[in-house]
Amino acid sequence: MDLRVLSVKKLWAVVTVGAVLLTASCKKEDAGKLPEVPRGNPQQVILTVNGISVTEDQTDGKLGAYLLYNPYADEEQIRGARKSIAHSIAESILIDEMLKKQGLAPDEKEIEQAGRYLEFFYKDTGWVKKNAEYKNISEEEMYRDNLLEYKKMKLLAAQKDTDKPSAEELNRFLSENRELYAEKPERKTTYQILVRYGNGNSSSSEKAKKTADKARDELREGKDFRSVARKYSDLDPDESAAFLGALWEECPYYGDRVAEMVWALNPGESSDVYDGEFGSYSVFYVKELLPEEELTEEEWKQWGELLLILQKNEIRYHLLFEDVFKDSDIVYSLEYDAVPEV
Repeated sequence: MDLRVLSVKKLWAVVTVGAVLLTASCKKEDAGKLPEVPRGNPQQVILTVNGISVTEDQTDGKLGAYLLYNPYADEEQIRGARKSIAHSIAESILIDEMLKKQGLAPDEKEIEQAGRYLEFFYKDTGWVKKNAEYKNISEEEMYRDNLLEYKKMKLLAAQKDTDKPSAEELNRFLSENRELYAEKPERKTTYQILVRYGNGNSSSSEKAKKTADKARDELREGKDFRSVARKYSDLDPDESAAFLGALWEECPYYGDRVAEMVWALNPGESSDVYDGEFGSYSVFYVKELLPEEELTEEEWKQWGELLLILQKNEIRYHLLFEDVFKDSDIVYSLEYDAVPEV
């Protein structure tokens, strides 16, 4: 997921719906766990890019994420996945080289500014933490991945054959898209206790409902959310799975009823039991109220211009490094012994 195509509300849609799919498909004891990554030698060089070496362990995190969703991949498929991951690392190395050659390498202040955009989009969603856990990489690496997209957009904007927007086009884009890209409404950070039944779970609907009722009652007695969640929920409160997201009034992604239930709560309060109608009951807990927030005019102008340039040059963006790859000295060596057990 990258910043170049997502509005704030579209991002929240992906985050919240994605959270439902993850929590619906992963049992508590399996949440966040990745299959063992097949490897020969972690320090084995699998790729060189213009003399820069990449070792096998640098691909392990993302390969683990691939195996999470492709547990029966054979040796050839795993080799292809690792090569694809290595290819993305090669692209990152080449981007940094191009930035340096063109005198465009971002300084600390610019990197900090790019981080500000990332923080603005993601800080209240739990998206960075969730994806870092499921990809088995650090949150810092997630930020580096998105900083890479910023660097690519900057390179695109600097190319002579890039279609640059006129002042009129830019002003119109900034005016029409500010609400989508540069503003956040008032939100409530919401956590979930989920109790499943049926579909392989031993609990019946009646038993699951009673469990959810107990969780609701203990929360309303003032007991700590984590302790109640550990006792009753199928979501691990020590993982990010229990964090539903920062929901705003009339947030549509869980349906009107959930939005109404959450928005009626004050910080520290919990909802009545919600029948998810998909083999689960939920209790929602609001931790805090987040105020409205927006980028400054200067921040939005800088960021909005990059977004507009990308929209006008989407094909060029994807072809930007094609010639560079052809002209670079890239050597793949992807030999390893083990494959995952089926």
